Amino acid sequence: MSKLKSFPIILLVLVLIGFSYWRQSAPSWNGQDLHPRLETGDNFEILLVGDMGSGDEHQISIAEAMNSYCQTHKLSAIIFLGDNFYPKGVESPEDPQWQSKFITPYNRDCIGKVPYYALLGNHDYKGNPAAEINYHGKTPAWNMPHRFYDIRFGKQLQLTMIDSNIMDICGFNQYCTIDFMLDSLAKTDAPNRIVLGHHPITSSSGKYSRTLQGMLLEKVLCGKAQTYISGHSHHLEHLTSANCPLDLFVVGGGGADLYEVKKWQKETLFAESSFGFMSLKVSPVSLKFAFFDSKLKQLYEVERKSGENKDPAPAQPLP
Repeated sequence: MSKLKSFPIILLVLVLIGFSYWRQSAPSWNGQDLHPRLETGDNFEILLVGDMGSGDEHQISIAEAMNSYCQTHKLSAIIFLGDNFYPKGVESPEDPQWQSKFITPYNRDCIGKVPYYALLGNHDYKGNPAAEINYHGKTPAWNMPHRFYDIRFGKQLQLTMIDSNIMDICGFNQYCTIDFMLDSLAKTDAPNRIVLGHHPITSSSGKYSRTLQGMLLEKVLCGKAQTYISGHSHHLEHLTSANCPLDLFVVGGGGADLYEVKKWQKETLFAESSFGFMSLKVSPVSLKFAFFDSKLKQLYEVERKSGENKDPAPAQPLP
């Protein structure tokens, strides 16, 4: 067999070995409720941020900005998009990093009273990911029922939180990521369906322009969700899928070192190498997505009609 013909087989073997290694690290389901509900009115707002767990001044500055924003906006939840603890996750619910990288930055007069819902990033898997699940219920209110789960916000919105580190399929939605995601999207009657994972489908980052997880997710999500939100690439971006009406947001500016934004992709509507967070305002008629930096300057905003999959209208950065 020639080297060229044997290459796909070698690649497949390496992928399977890598998958087996990661799968052994996956926390097991132990009967937790995977479908928490938050009672909200018809109009509400949440914040989202990823790649924040550095413990340095950049994480603190974004946390301070989020707290200032909270003082003039009633928030229903704050969502962490993974890489909650750099560089190697946490080892236990008693790990001192809970104090330095979660409690100290976020236990403030306003955002300290808001519930937090988190998903796992690749750096979280370098420690003990089960420790982040076992920590839930502490103060501030950290919630991670499992490595995947969904959150229902009143009648308007469902967030399906997935483990993009391990995109496994086994036929049982309590145990495997893809099975859970498909079941979650199929059963919801929420008009707005957003999937969140750590890894982007694609981005304008010079480091993570395209990922294996992204290629799989794009094929699965087209026609089933309106929006996919991720972190992993340390910048802020809004773009659309080239293959279907799917909005893609990257919110990786929570505190870790920034990545350079290369040339915008054809589908990119906004991209900036900046620390920052996202706000999502939900109403019966629309969803408004906006990026803010550490000075609370609004960098970008786009509005989508509630419950619609449509070809996105062009949008531009704010002056």
